[in-house]
Amino acid sequence: MDRESKETVVQAVNEELTASSLVVRFAFSGLQVEQSNQLRRDMEKIEGTSVRVIKNTLVKIAGNGTHASPLLDELVGPNAFLICRDDVVTPCKTLVKYAKDYEKLEILDGILDGQKIGAEQVKALADMPSREELLARLLYVLNGPKREFVQVLAAVPRSMLNVLNAIKDKQGEQAA
Repeated sequence: MDRESKETVVQAVNEELTASSLVVRFAFSGLQVEQSNQLRRDMEKIEGTSVRVIKNTLVKIAGNGTHASPLLDELVGPNAFLICRDDVVTPCKTLVKYAKDYEKLEILDGILDGQKIGAEQVKALADMPSREELLARLLYVLNGPKREFVQVLAAVPRSMLNVLNAIKDKQGEQAA
């Protein structure tokens, strides 16, 4: 890789790290090429997420001055980086699933909104409900009082109708 290509890669990674809300470092040595490619394809399907495998010296240069720099101080051996901009739960779920399926993939640590986190916190993020689930729960809670109010209002005419039907049935029995 020539100097110009390296500068381009460093610039692109710097932009990704600057815009990211979560960066997870993981080891992938021993993972088969097809498994690695499948992980990348699955991560590309998630909007705002990418997986980067880059030389340690280049990623240190790219991460200099970003909130991910504490993560990059202690790089040893081959590393891969999961970089997320928006949704942090879905990519973590996918990465943890791959780590369970393939023993060779090991989650090392990460940075979440400038705070260094360990592998256990990444796994805890994976256990959280997704953004869509949380929004659905919020919508259900917000609609609860309206739904209850409509049911209370509907109960009055329903009760009146039941009383009138009972009176009609009683008069029908007396007439027979």
